[in-house]
Amino acid sequence: MIAAKLRRREGFFLTWRDDGAVGDGRSSVWLHHSIPLYFRFSSAQRHAVNREWLDELSKAANHAGGLHLTEEPGRGSAAR
Repeated sequence: MIAAKLRRREGFFLTWRDDGAVGDGRSSVWLHHSIPLYFRFSSAQRHAVNREWLDELSKAANHAGGLHLTEEPGRGSAAR
């Protein structure tokens, strides 16, 4: 979803809740196609994609408030 927005040259905010250890606030970054990004994964294995979650994140990313990380549907822990 992030890669698709960047390919379309759409900038957006990515926001998440901070851990209580750092003040329990919130952080945001502006993502844009002109800003270099690097993705590193801890495993070469590709994981299944949760289509329901991607749809929710896609809708959120297209609102004026930007993309907010949320809990993955069907999972007990918050996305960080």
